[in-house]
Amino acid sequence: MVEPKARLSVRSLFVVTTGLFWLSVLGLAVGLPVGIASTLASDHPMSIHATVSAEQVGGLAAEIGSGERVSLSLPIDHLSAGQIVLFHAVIALAGIVVLYALWQLRQLVGSIRANDPFSTANVRRLRVLGWLLLLAYPSFQYVMGGVSEWILSTGGPSVPSARVDADPFSLGAAFGGLCLLVLAEVFAHGIRLRKDVEATI
Repeated sequence: MVEPKARLSVRSLFVVTTGLFWLSVLGLAVGLPVGIASTLASDHPMSIHATVSAEQVGGLAAEIGSGERVSLSLPIDHLSAGQIVLFHAVIALAGIVVLYALWQLRQLVGSIRANDPFSTANVRRLRVLGWLLLLAYPSFQYVMGGVSEWILSTGGPSVPSARVDADPFSLGAAFGGLCLLVLAEVFAHGIRLRKDVEATI
């Protein structure tokens, strides 16, 4: 029997994950069209975070050293329709992946709430969440970095040394993904043990 405090904690987790899921749905449904509309209507539709050589930023080379790079937000004044569509398509795809992950997490917490955590469905959910952290996060960073670099090189200010330093690796995402995959295998082993016990009774 689950203690009342544990039940309350699981119920709270279920409410939180459900709330996060629906807030994300609302944010994607409202934020994406608003972002596209503001991009189309603005004279300065976008800024790209990039690094430039210190020599190209007045007076900084002497202060921070020659050859060093400086992080700046560079304005993008000229965007083609294709660039706008691609940029927001990547964001929309990332949003859909986040919604899918939140839904899997909500289903996982829901099964715990229903006193059925050790199921093959939960093993699958944990594996999905683990691989999403390991693969989807760095893939998004890599693709968004490439798109931003393309936009900067074609529509940004003429700064020859400017480049987007996208780092697709995240220690937190990698560690979290590995932990979820290990937990999935623990769940799978527990399910196998339970089936063996049931078969011997």
